[in-house]
Amino acid sequence: MAQDSPRQLIVVCAGGHAREVASYVRDLQAAGEQIVVRAFVDDHRFDSVFEGAPILGGLVHLRSFLSEHADAQFSYITAIRDNRARAKLIRRLDDLGALNLEPWTARHPTAIVGDAVQIGPGTCIAPGVIVTTGVTIGAHSILNVHSSVSHDASIGPLVNVSPGASICAGVTLGEGCTVGAGATVTDGIQVGEWSVICAGAVVTDDVPAHVTVEGAPARIVQRHGRGARQPTLAG
Repeated sequence: MAQDSPRQLIVVCAGGHAREVASYVRDLQAAGEQIVVRAFVDDHRFDSVFEGAPILGGLVHLRSFLSEHADAQFSYITAIRDNRARAKLIRRLDDLGALNLEPWTARHPTAIVGDAVQIGPGTCIAPGVIVTTGVTIGAHSILNVHSSVSHDASIGPLVNVSPGASICAGVTLGEGCTVGAGATVTDGIQVGEWSVICAGAVVTDDVPAHVTVEGAPARIVQRHGRGARQPTLAG
């Protein structure tokens, strides 16, 4: 992509989180970044315009759009907070096999990201987020407004850290975890894949995979069925 050519962004889904992503793009534009939302894609919406850009329709329409613009390069971000739904969308996007479509990492200009931080493709870092140092963030995760991640934490792919949540030093969040609004995961805790930490919880002990915890200190209140195959980025 030429340096003076704006990034052409496709936002996958057209709901509340997509409106937020569109506002992040406007803030990035105001900060001087060359980026424009070219279109939205949503299987369930066919409005002519959403947040100032057309809705193409579903992924089948995106396939046609990319074929028609095969000489152009596009980026995409999935604007959906549900981790499992996001995983399925990403796998469907991968199935398109489009060479001119790549995941984009959104980083709001007010986010503070320290040195030695690795951020996977397709991740969204919202306004007011603080990530200190030595942190790894997996692909297609979401760090929502005013959440924080302290040093040497490891955030897996497809994780959703809700507004105001605090991930303390050395924490590991497995793939597909959800951390509720205002929750705190204390130093060195390991949270297994696809587990849910409810809003306001304070996690002081390791959390196994496929459970929901709540309270302060957090305790297991639900175990999720493991019979169904979990969606993963690995396929």
